[in-house]
Amino acid sequence: MRGWFRQGFLCDVESWRLGFYAYVLLSNMVFGMYVVASRDLVKQVLGDDYGFISFLVAAENVPAMFSVVAGGLSDVLGRREMILLGFAGVPALALMFIAPVRVLPLLAGLYVTFWAVSVPSVMGTLLDRTGSSSMHYSIYAMFGSVGWGLSGVLAGFLAGIFGDRAVFVVAAALLGAGLASAYVTHPGGGGGVSAREVLAGAKLVLLPLLAAASSIAAADGFYGVFSLKLRGIAGSSEVFGLLYTTLPALVGVFARPVAGIVVERLGALKSFFCVIASYAVVLPLMAVTSGFTAVVFWVLPLWPFLDQSMVMLISRSLPGRLQGLATGVVNTAYSLAGLLVLVAALTPAFSSLCVAAVTSLTFLCVASAALAALRLRN
Repeated sequence: MRGWFRQGFLCDVESWRLGFYAYVLLSNMVFGMYVVASRDLVKQVLGDDYGFISFLVAAENVPAMFSVVAGGLSDVLGRREMILLGFAGVPALALMFIAPVRVLPLLAGLYVTFWAVSVPSVMGTLLDRTGSSSMHYSIYAMFGSVGWGLSGVLAGFLAGIFGDRAVFVVAAALLGAGLASAYVTHPGGGGGVSAREVLAGAKLVLLPLLAAASSIAAADGFYGVFSLKLRGIAGSSEVFGLLYTTLPALVGVFARPVAGIVVERLGALKSFFCVIASYAVVLPLMAVTSGFTAVVFWVLPLWPFLDQSMVMLISRSLPGRLQGLATGVVNTAYSLAGLLVLVAALTPAFSSLCVAAVTSLTFLCVASAALAALRLRN
């Protein structure tokens, strides 16, 4: 591990990778700030409105469906130019400063849509140039975890002094800075792939896509509902920001390199199965515990292993020239997860934490079935 860390992190880091690290740090920080501010604002204005929170979670995830189209286009037309579309998400985020709470899902959808369009141009290039290396991706994702962790501190501080609305303005400025970093340092790449190749590649990742979407829906749907319980445990905006983003992110920073090594050695498919089994145990425990015990389950670093497993599984199912598509498929998994959460939110599936746990277990069963089918096919 020490030798890999020196080679992959400390020595001879190209300028484009530094630019990409800045991009993922800032963009994840922005999303974390938005999440903390939006949940706190909903809690203050609407109270324990679990249905609205579930709808907001869906609105944040559904627009990522455009990412698979953007990823395919980046492989066909070139990747750097697609980053420019991401700047359209900046004003949508800034408008949350004055918009009514009930309009948040609409603005969140616009912000996430344009952000998701930019992601394949960055992450797809990283995966392509590093040969879908689990270890290199874990470093990139580690910077994302750092950004997520910093978001809780910054959002809590700003909300405590200026109110939740001010958080959205600062987040919009940071999003613009992150996109600019990726665009200026981007090494190019992509282009020259036919639409037929993109469609053929998309068929290869249908089962991994289903497994990823179902797993994300299980985690996001439950965590969205759990956030209101966590806000009650926290007692203040500052403590909530620390518990919701900073503490899990600090744990995640250390877990990311471990996840990279585990997935590299165990394999993406087996790692994915292990993560699903872990979620099946932890989520119900989070529903029935409270106080310190619930917080302990909350900070368990399951998400880094889920992300690492599903990204590597999808990426390695496609050749290097289709890594824009691979990244788009990963983001589309979030979109489909959002749709699943949205449909479930229209029913009593997230009416309480215990019911939400049962719903999440159902999603995890679907993910397991998809992975089992993939294993049989391979």
